[in-house]
Amino acid sequence: MTVPSAPTWLLSQHVYVCALADAAVLLDLRSDRYHGLTRRQSTALSLMVRGWPEVPNDTSASADVLNAEALAHELARQGLLTQDNALGKSARAVVLPRVEEQLHVWDGADWSAIRAANWCAFALAWARATLDLRLRSLAHTVARIECRKAARRMRSPFDPAKTRELLHAFRALRPWFYTAFDRCLLDSLVLIEFLALHGQFPTWVIAVRTGPFAAHSWVQHEHYVLNGGPTYVRAFTPILAI
Repeated sequence: MTVPSAPTWLLSQHVYVCALADAAVLLDLRSDRYHGLTRRQSTALSLMVRGWPEVPNDTSASADVLNAEALAHELARQGLLTQDNALGKSARAVVLPRVEEQLHVWDGADWSAIRAANWCAFALAWARATLDLRLRSLAHTVARIECRKAARRMRSPFDPAKTRELLHAFRALRPWFYTAFDRCLLDSLVLIEFLALHGQFPTWVIAVRTGPFAAHSWVQHEHYVLNGGPTYVRAFTPILAI
């Protein structure tokens, strides 16, 4: 089978990809599912799919290149790839600044700095995030947050000092609503909603790792992480950033 000289396939609009050293991962927002590809399959798709992220330390993948078209058709059958320009997009990799430090280091609650408005904002943010995760697809949530951020971030530039104060209130109030242990997606969505209510629009990140596979979510601004530890989040490769 002859592989075309120019990529003819596109990533479906609701799908995101990242290429790791030993594999590639696809995230389908409509079904909220991850799909894994071998390194050789990823290399083969780099010849077929426009903008496919570079495979780290790539070597020959001739055994799979011969079946690249068949692989592309199978992924299209699953709704992950398309040849329709109106339904697809380039499969470019997410590029973010490397996380180096926390924006706010928690050292205990100062309740004198926490207002009734903080309680109301947190309750509303928690309710919105919880309803999104229970009743809506991840694709719907991503689209909503992306549209809101695009419409409002230019009018509300990120203020690190203000956000540090908000993070202090967020960390103090969180135990009254939920525990963040093993609930990184909920925690990140609540934080995104809480900050948006105060005119702050940092980046929401979903990332993956292999060996073994795991997914993680956090919020960051430039090289600061807002809800997590720098060392831990650096072990993951972003697959989506809003």
